[in-house]
Amino acid sequence: MRGGVSSLLMIDPSSSVSQPLELGSAAVYDFLPVDDRLFVINAPSESPPALLEASLAGAMRTVIRSSVASSLEQGWIPEYRLVSFPTSGGAEAHGIYLPPANPDVSAPVDAAPPLIV
Repeated sequence: MRGGVSSLLMIDPSSSVSQPLELGSAAVYDFLPVDDRLFVINAPSESPPALLEASLAGAMRTVIRSSVASSLEQGWIPEYRLVSFPTSGGAEAHGIYLPPANPDVSAPVDAAPPLIV
């Protein structure tokens, strides 16, 4: 996990070289390697969680089943931003910021939309 966002890395046992699996994830809930395939319960930032199948050789992923039959239109889905901020004792905390997203509404010029933290 980096900055609050999950990812999977493939590690070559003979060379210890790692490479990320490009899943477009905001969260990876579980994974299971079977022979030369990888099954992943993946939660991308722009669509509902889904069960994916990918090749361990890095081939394109296939959605086996989504958690819901439909999804929101793109304008309603915020693009997440990774944020880091100082905490007590000189430590640093990480989070994911999801700005408000509503294509039908704009905040007044001199105001900001509400934010829940």
